[in-house]
Amino acid sequence: LALYHTPLHDLLAIAGDTWVFGKKLTPPCAFRSAQARLKTWSLSPSAATATLHACHVLSVLASQDGSLHSIPCISDYWAYYVSTLICWAFGSRFHSSSSPSRSSSSSSSSSSSSQSCSKAQKYLSSMLSFRADDLHKSKGHMRGDIDGVINMVRENLEIDAVGNKCMMLVDAVHVLSQLKELSKSRWW
Repeated sequence: LALYHTPLHDLLAIAGDTWVFGKKLTPPCAFRSAQARLKTWSLSPSAATATLHACHVLSVLASQDGSLHSIPCISDYWAYYVSTLICWAFGSRFHSSSSPSRSSSSSSSSSSSSQSCSKAQKYLSSMLSFRADDLHKSKGHMRGDIDGVINMVRENLEIDAVGNKCMMLVDAVHVLSQLKELSKSRWW
């Protein structure tokens, strides 16, 4: 249901910084148009509805202590990745300035994974405590506290992306790493 309420191509293009599945979005005006559509969407009731559905999907991963390895199906990776992008887009205007903007390569340690999962659970329970219309009207900073979710999903995808066997996973890890590194940047 999250995808039903989401302009998926625009979301993938903006999060991938003009790239969608290894294909460059050209001409530049196409990127700017996608950017404008995603900004409009991120302020809409549809975005709040999509975000709630995405949070439900992500809460499954968080309830497993952030471990994807009991369900290694590619559709699960895709669901968690896209759900993370939906939450990121919905809260990008409210990104917390207190969180660090750079991730390190040692972020896959168990203490870091545990911390990411804990932050993700806090974010998800906060978001899921609202109805869609209340979430849409909310100006709270919790909308932007997406770092824990990004890290939790990225760490899981990184494990299975080792060896570049699946370029979709490699691309997803790259995009999530970029979102984390550029977390304070203006996307639109």
